Amino acid sequence: METSKVCESSKTGALRTAVPAAIGRQLELKKGDRLGWVLDNTNQKWKVIVSKVAVN
Repeated sequence: METSKVCESSKTGALRTAVPAAIGRQLELKKGDRLGWVLDNTNQKWKVIVSKVAVN
């Protein structure tokens, strides 16, 4: 099963994240869509940010 991984760099304090590919499939992402992931610190759940690309 695919899992999310969160690793914190001690030097920069930056949060590096890897998110399951299954979630991307559930969202039915199409080529050109931009996908971002934010970890919500209040309830420790993933927030998904999807920028849909308009097709003319």
